Amino acid sequence: MNTQKSRICGTASPNVVHEQSLHPDYITAWCRFTVDFILGPFFFKENTPHGLQRCSITAARYCELLQQQVIPALQERECLETTVFMQDGAPPHIARSVQVLLRALFGDDRVISGSFQTAWLPRSPDMNPCEFW
Repeated sequence: MNTQKSRICGTASPNVVHEQSLHPDYITAWCRFTVDFILGPFFFKENTPHGLQRCSITAARYCELLQQQVIPALQERECLETTVFMQDGAPPHIARSVQVLLRALFGDDRVISGSFQTAWLPRSPDMNPCEFW
């Protein structure tokens, strides 16, 4: 029994190389939203000799974003004193430098994070303030 229903013969080699990026293009953005307004989005990018490139979020980059973008934007809206800052347990969020900055700005009682007095619930599908108060 012949299981090959068709056969194509050619003069060129069928070994074709198709290059595809292992990691597709993406951007990393940070955004904060409240009932009243949306803060951001802020984008993580790095200046290189080849121009702006995407970059991963490190504790230093996250701390820089908070100091240079987020905190001034909250101060401009005059809501820094009443903001409850919520974040998950991603490594940049729980770095010591970030904890020190957030404690100085919000205190222990206005940050919801694993390293603070009020921790994010381990199996929570979202970060809903109603689950905390």
